[in-house]
Amino acid sequence: MQPPDDRRAPLKPPQFALRTLLLGVTLCAVACAAAQWLSPLAVAGFGFLFLCIVAHVAGNSLGTRLRENGSQPLVSGEQTAGRQVRRSIAADEFAEATQLSRHQTLGRPQWIATLIGIVCGGLGGGLGAALLSRVFDQSIILLGVVAFSTLGGIGAFLMYSFVQVGWNALVHAQKSAEPGAGRDAVSEH
Repeated sequence: MQPPDDRRAPLKPPQFALRTLLLGVTLCAVACAAAQWLSPLAVAGFGFLFLCIVAHVAGNSLGTRLRENGSQPLVSGEQTAGRQVRRSIAADEFAEATQLSRHQTLGRPQWIATLIGIVCGGLGGGLGAALLSRVFDQSIILLGVVAFSTLGGIGAFLMYSFVQVGWNALVHAQKSAEPGAGRDAVSEH
């Protein structure tokens, strides 16, 4: 017997009106005209900012449509392209919930790791800017400190999070694999 399938209709391809196309062409023309008065770095920065905003809006729109599509159950008795409708699922057909399903605070070690990354990144960026610049300029050193402290904080946050989640998943998997550790024994932890 073929398992039931409850897939919804796929998303429609993205569409836009003529007004949107003309607005996009106008913005491109304005950006090309502004390139005469602005430096190439500023034009690239504004272009990157614009692309980030467009990607955010498109992702938000797509996510909203996917959530709306997936949150609505199939109508009882409805067939989707010759497939069977959804059936009720028994509780023993799913694996137990892991710690990743729970929302928890980051905790003090996460904050400490992030602060260490900020300090180390700032020191490295300031020292690197001071040693590598031909002329001693405080604004260059300040820019190096700010940029690398931001990158160091983000990097430390991501590395610590990855290690913490990986470690917790490994510990949970080992507890589940122990002989005699049944479904009830693991769900208590």
